[in-house]
Amino acid sequence: MKPILSSRVRLVSLLSVVLLVLATLITGEAFAGDPREGDQIWGMALLQGGFGFVNPKLSRVRGWLEVQGRWRGFGESLETAFLPRVGIGYAITDQLIFHVGYASVYNDPSQKKPYTEERPWQQITWNLPVESFTLQSRTRLEERIHQDNLGWRLRQFVKTTVPLPGLDRAYFSVWDELFFDLDDTRWGQRSGFRQNRVFAGLGYRLDPGKHVSLEAGYLNQWIDRRNEDRDNQVLSLNLFLNF
Repeated sequence: MKPILSSRVRLVSLLSVVLLVLATLITGEAFAGDPREGDQIWGMALLQGGFGFVNPKLSRVRGWLEVQGRWRGFGESLETAFLPRVGIGYAITDQLIFHVGYASVYNDPSQKKPYTEERPWQQITWNLPVESFTLQSRTRLEERIHQDNLGWRLRQFVKTTVPLPGLDRAYFSVWDELFFDLDDTRWGQRSGFRQNRVFAGLGYRLDPGKHVSLEAGYLNQWIDRRNEDRDNQVLSLNLFLNF
């Protein structure tokens, strides 16, 4: 089990959050654009880990706390915010972890009224033991509740990170996530393959223990629409804190 974060790591984590927020605000001011275009900034912070430091009997219990913000026009206006996504999990093995959780998602579409979607979720994560690089698979089932109507969605996520030669803490990160709507709803969900997100960027572990890392890069989001597909070009900033 990893030890609880030291005071130095907590300080680094706090500074990382501040830097993430400042980078988002500064970039938003510099590149504000037409909200109808596909240029966006996404910021995410994820805190996850085990509770063995509380009690050895809880060594396989896992926690998940995630917050997100997404801005149209490279920061001009908020489109989506997770408020937040929380979960509790259990490590079936050191590599296989099951979580259940809940998210409240606020949306402010450019051509629709704002709304909040309630979203229970379940997922299983598989961290494959591979030398010199990491490989992760995550399968998530979501129950999307909107206008008193339930829609089911399946998400398949695969990620790999590769160390950069000669740099102990820096690495290259790439991932892809597929979205499949499993049924039709009154509020517009249609069954089938409806979305894909692919990311490529650089990461840096901010502390010697490698508990805190920051990733930045390009994300492309393709969404299947009834009339015209949407293609978003995204600056993605991600902060990961592991305890």
